[in-house]
Amino acid sequence: MPALSPLDQLRDLESRTQQSAAGLPSEEEAMDSWTGVGFFVGQQELLAPLNDVVEILDPVECTKIPSVKPWFKGLANIRGNLLPVVDFHQFLHGESLPQTSSTRVVVFRDEGVNAGIVVSNVVGMRHFQMDERADRSDSLHEGLNDFVKYAFQRSGEVWDVFSFKDLAESEPFVQIAAV
Repeated sequence: MPALSPLDQLRDLESRTQQSAAGLPSEEEAMDSWTGVGFFVGQQELLAPLNDVVEILDPVECTKIPSVKPWFKGLANIRGNLLPVVDFHQFLHGESLPQTSSTRVVVFRDEGVNAGIVVSNVVGMRHFQMDERADRSDSLHEGLNDFVKYAFQRSGEVWDVFSFKDLAESEPFVQIAAV
C-alpha cells in the first residue's frame, strides 16, 4: 500500500475527527447552559460566574494597612503579586467572619486588578440551564441588593448570582479609608 501524502494524511485525520465528534453537544446547546462557583457568606448562598473567578485560596496572611476600614484585611503576597483582601462578611454585616477550616478567599479580576474576598465556604461548581434562571431570592441580605440581579432555581433551591464587577465598581467597596 503506497504511503499517504501529508495532505491526504490531514484529510484522513479530519474525516476521523468529524466522525468521532458526532456525539458532542453543538455550540448552540452549550450556550444554553451556565456555570458558576457556589460559595457562602455566613448563611447566604451565592454563585459567581465561573469566568469571574480567578482562583480560590486558603486563608492568606495579610499585611495590615493603617487608617483603613476594618473589613479591609490588608494586602497579601500571592506568588509575588499584591492582592487586596476584604472580609466580605464584615463588609456586609459589620462583624468579622469567624475563620474555620472551610474559610476561603475567592479571587476575582476587574479591569486587570485582582482582589480577594474572604467567604465562609466554597462549595464548588454549579451548572444550570438558562431556563432555570429566576428572580433573586426573597431572603437576600439587603447589603447584596446592588450586587445580585438574578438567580438560578432548581428543586426549590435558589442560588443568587453575585456580580464581582458591580462590587468592584461600588463606592462603599472602593472607599477603604477610615474617616
